[in-house]
Amino acid sequence: LHHYALWAQTAIEVIEIVEREIMMETNNRIAPQKGFDYITRAMEDDDGVGPNTLHHTIIRYCCDVLGALRKEALNNVRRENDMKIQGIRTS
Repeated sequence: LHHYALWAQTAIEVIEIVEREIMMETNNRIAPQKGFDYITRAMEDDDGVGPNTLHHTIIRYCCDVLGALRKEALNNVRRENDMKIQGIRTS
């Protein structure tokens, strides 16, 4: 059960990172350097090292699923921001 708890905690942390990036995008701010891509690469690099390692399949699944949701959310925010800008220009 220890591994499942670790995987769940990792997923929560990654979701929080995605949420921060979406909020940054919503507010037209630059996302921090240690964002989703940085963290997922670091997890993949750490796979197989140490007592708290994450299984590669779980990491890949987490990255794929959360990455797809992140991309969709960021695209939605960008579309909304573009519509707001276009609305300002036509006013």
